[in-house]
Amino acid sequence: MKQTAYYGYPLHSIILRMLLFIFIILLIFESIFLQFSYYIIFLISCFSILLYTYIGIILFKKSFQNRRILYLKKMIEIANLKGNETILDIGTGAGILAIGFAKFLKDGKVYGIDIYKHKYDSYKDFFINKIKIDFFGNTLKNAQRNAKIEFVEDKCKFITADITDKIDFPNNFFDIILSSTALYCIPIKKQTHTFQTIDKILKKNGKIIFFEPESMDKFLKKKGKINFSYPESLLKWDINILKEYFEKNGYSIKIFKNVEFKEMCIFVGEKL
Repeated sequence: MKQTAYYGYPLHSIILRMLLFIFIILLIFESIFLQFSYYIIFLISCFSILLYTYIGIILFKKSFQNRRILYLKKMIEIANLKGNETILDIGTGAGILAIGFAKFLKDGKVYGIDIYKHKYDSYKDFFINKIKIDFFGNTLKNAQRNAKIEFVEDKCKFITADITDKIDFPNNFFDIILSSTALYCIPIKKQTHTFQTIDKILKKNGKIIFFEPESMDKFLKKKGKINFSYPESLLKWDINILKEYFEKNGYSIKIFKNVEFKEMCIFVGEKL
């Protein structure tokens, strides 16, 4: 049987859809409760949930994956690859960005870094994050497996590393540095250090290409999701902070709005 790469998809979207559907089903059952036996109600509810699971998960997964491929293609187009680039993918997770770029390389190489090994303050955090990691496939083993399935294992190297800490790459090493929904998660106190590290390890005339939220504060407020459980780094993230820093350090900046993923953008900087 042919193996397929697994890059995951957003768990929260699926859960919300399922909970909404179950709630509607319960309301319907309550209104007709006296007309059906418990057995029939049980069968109908099981069938309905299974059907919705297929529609809400399988089809949504395909839709999400298709939209994700669109922004990946856009980032590759912006990169204008020659085929011999040395590339860094920050927060690579399951490796979709690294592997996507590696397919267009001849003699180049993509390094995908992620923390992978996490430390948790409580069992609750451990189990919640364990589910998230497994659901998205954000493990070193899965990233390596995906690269092998996509026939680019010789062009990809996945490393357990933290961009906010010390990383073992020399200065002026990379032609392109990528990220996809990784930078906005970095704690505020570590953002400047992270930007400095990116600048140091990027070659002159190199490019940074980031797919990140424009502003998480505006996004969460618009969705009505502001609460005290969100880290400060999420609430205060703004793409203009990134723009201001790299412009001050001599980068030519362009920001492309994203149609497929609202509230997101592709941030491009060229080191002059």
